[in-house]
Amino acid sequence: MSIKNQLKIISSLYSKGNFIEIINYVEQNGNQIENDWKILTIIGLAFFNNNDFEKAIFYQNKSIKKELTSHNLHNLGLILGKKGDIQGAINAFNKCLKIGIDQPVYYTNIIDFCLENNFIHNALKVSNDMRNKFPDNPQTFFNLGLTYE
Repeated sequence: MSIKNQLKIISSLYSKGNFIEIINYVEQNGNQIENDWKILTIIGLAFFNNNDFEKAIFYQNKSIKKELTSHNLHNLGLILGKKGDIQGAINAFNKCLKIGIDQPVYYTNIIDFCLENNFIHNALKVSNDMRNKFPDNPQTFFNLGLTYE
């Protein structure tokens, strides 16, 4: 099956919240899964949403090895943070910020992580970075307000 068709199937299942079906698909077709960073990222998120952090990390790392993007680094940070690996999450988020973020929600998630872990100075820095990159986005000002509270 082509990358395009696999991506279409897996994306459709993911958008419907059918994480178990993605996991079953991977288990049935494991050696036939295309080595595409988008497919690997979605598979990692399916395992994450099923609380299987080890497999989620495995697939996010495979995605990162295939193509380093802010998307898969952001996801890895979320997974590691949820797993309790705070330093690993920080490392992933720092790499994500370093290569550049193109989605406001990534900033928001990193800010939330910083605030949840009492990294107020970091949350403020990321909020200011977001304000510089997305000055007209309403979420920017909401995040700044949260940080200053």
